Amino acid sequence: MSYSFKRSDKSVTYGFRRIALDQIDAALASARDEDGDLHARIHDIRKRCKKLRGLLRLVRPAFDAYKVENRAVRDAARHLSRFRDRTAMLDTLDMLAQDDADIDAEMVKDLRSRLRARRTRAAKGPELDDAMQATIADLSACRERAAEWTLSEKGFDAIAGGLQKTHGRARKAMKAARKKRSAKAMHEWRKRVKYHGYHVRLLKRAFPAMTEPYAQAMSELGEMLGDHHDLAEFQRVLGDETMPAAPRAALTAPADRMMRRNAHAAFALGDLLLAEKPAPFADRWSRWWQRCGVAGG
Repeated sequence: MSYSFKRSDKSVTYGFRRIALDQIDAALASARDEDGDLHARIHDIRKRCKKLRGLLRLVRPAFDAYKVENRAVRDAARHLSRFRDRTAMLDTLDMLAQDDADIDAEMVKDLRSRLRARRTRAAKGPELDDAMQATIADLSACRERAAEWTLSEKGFDAIAGGLQKTHGRARKAMKAARKKRSAKAMHEWRKRVKYHGYHVRLLKRAFPAMTEPYAQAMSELGEMLGDHHDLAEFQRVLGDETMPAAPRAALTAPADRMMRRNAHAAFALGDLLLAEKPAPFADRWSRWWQRCGVAGG
């Protein structure tokens, strides 16, 4: 399985269908794997749906069914969204505890138990079963349609508009995040970076010596911004009236410090990766694509 176009793809349309079917099949396998770890399964399903939506955005200008299919994949993943968020809270607590040795270990242990119990309660009963079955139904229907998806353009023309647009949106969102410095603006930047990161991963075989390092750096930027978002959500959970006051008092300041440090590093990396304007960026990748003959290019 490969989340990228290949030289062996007969055309961009062929590669588009192949990658889409790979992601849908992997998501369905996780959804149906009742013996696997539940939370790992949910994470994998949602990740596959995000990658599929990234693929759809790349060919959006040449894909007439974009709105319908993007909505279908979004809804398939949305059934499971709140179950994934419970796991993110545990991961964020562990990240904070590892970063700051002064945080009381017993308090962390108690809070971890509380968060794990909340996650366990959410994962029991018919609600999760219904959500999983709804996801399977949505993805299965999408798979039937994906086998017949077509694009109105050939070669890099089917890709250029989507690549340029997501690059431009990532640049614009970075500027807005730097100006506002709010959790919401940083999360919006994160979403734009993730989509642009998916796009360069999809095209990384165009000129691997140049494209693969860029794709890896974009992935790192996405992870930084993902951590920032999880920290913001963690603070929101700490403020819940059902949570004890001690963790809120002890963890709010460390979380704030980590978010500021995270934002500083993200802006520094973003300035390097998103310095170029969208049009010349897309033009350069087009020339690499043509040179290497990916997907019939």
